Amino acid sequence: MLFTTTAVAINVTLFPKQAIDPRKDLLPITQLGSTTSVLCVHPSVPARTPQDVVALSKRTRGGLNFASNSAGTSSHLAGVMFAHISGAAITHIPYKGAAPAMNALLSGEVEVAFPGVNSVAPLLRAGKLRPLAVTTLRRSSILPDLPTLDSIYPGIDVDQWFLFFAPTGTPAAIVARLNAEVAKGLQHPDVKAFLAREGIEAVGSSPAEAAAFYEKEIVKFAGIMKIAGVKAE
Repeated sequence: MLFTTTAVAINVTLFPKQAIDPRKDLLPITQLGSTTSVLCVHPSVPARTPQDVVALSKRTRGGLNFASNSAGTSSHLAGVMFAHISGAAITHIPYKGAAPAMNALLSGEVEVAFPGVNSVAPLLRAGKLRPLAVTTLRRSSILPDLPTLDSIYPGIDVDQWFLFFAPTGTPAAIVARLNAEVAKGLQHPDVKAFLAREGIEAVGSSPAEAAAFYEKEIVKFAGIMKIAGVKAE
């Protein structure tokens, strides 16, 4: 069995010559949950809203720079989608992981980033970064006052989600049992407390719903990567 993240949809396009074909070889059991990325700026940046970022980027010579964990990650593709839909003049600066990307933003080396809410929440509470909006279609439970980017620039939707897979060909009875047990687990008080603390919204979808969601995400991220011109490195 496989428990994995948004990368399993991104990698269908990013690495077309994988040893397996995720669409054919992986059978979605359920979407366990999802969380959001956050449009953040360094406190020195004179922007209080996403619209401010767009305006500032257009009047700044050379535009603004945004950090990502590396090319092809959700932190990169969120920035690409934001720039494409809002018209922001922001240049992608890839780093080798989340920690270097966050250090670049904290030091002011770059002005903008789209980190995951669970990893950046302590920095936001400490006032070391300024959050402006979330990248999902719904607000975050741990940052409820932040608007969604979609409410300002319709069409922006980058979700950091968690899917559970079994190998294709797994008997239907086992798929149904796995789905039921995961759904039960998501209702356990300890699990619910952990998810709430991490800013993760529980889902617990059916196998059919999980499969439809997975295909939709593959197509969506393929479109973003085409805009960005992202290729495997």
